[in-house]
Amino acid sequence: MANRKARRRVDSPASGDLVKLTLRLPRVTAQRLGVASVMTAESQSAIVARVLAAHLAGWRLPSNLGTSTVGTVDPDQPGEPAPPALRTAG
Repeated sequence: MANRKARRRVDSPASGDLVKLTLRLPRVTAQRLGVASVMTAESQSAIVARVLAAHLAGWRLPSNLGTSTVGTVDPDQPGEPAPPALRTAG
């Protein structure tokens, strides 16, 4: 058996921007992800990140994400409840 050196992926972002996440996928989905990764020479992580970014593109987060808006009043509309934390754009 020949000693093979693992190929380094060129699409890896800076390690400071990464968060490790474990996903449980159906076997067929995991196999398709692996095939897509080989065919496009893109890491599985990059593919998942791209697909999730496209799926979540319509969502926006509030500027005060660390505070709860449940039960508070919207300062722009006195007497009206605050908007939900996540809302679709447009």
